[in-house]
Amino acid sequence: MVARCFRQRLEERRAVDRARMAQRFARLKQNEREMRQREDDQRRAKKAAERERREALLRAYLIKKDVGSPDPSIHHIAHLFSVIHIYCLIVWNPISGIF
Repeated sequence: MVARCFRQRLEERRAVDRARMAQRFARLKQNEREMRQREDDQRRAKKAAERERREALLRAYLIKKDVGSPDPSIHHIAHLFSVIHIYCLIVWNPISGIF
């Protein structure tokens, strides 16, 4: 009788211990998942910030490049017109005496 009562209490304690261990294990797993999720979120935020920084630098570079020097094709066209103008002045100007 005493042995049966002792055995029953021992089994109850073991069941309680198993339940506690299962709860601890579940909490540990949940904490691990949350920690991994936070790390992933931080990594994503860091990558997004780096991408935004690079895009801002590129935009600033392109704006500075556009403002700093005009389009090279405009220079080519202006040069072409100046060459044609000089050619017309020399060749087609009857006052120059070359015609």
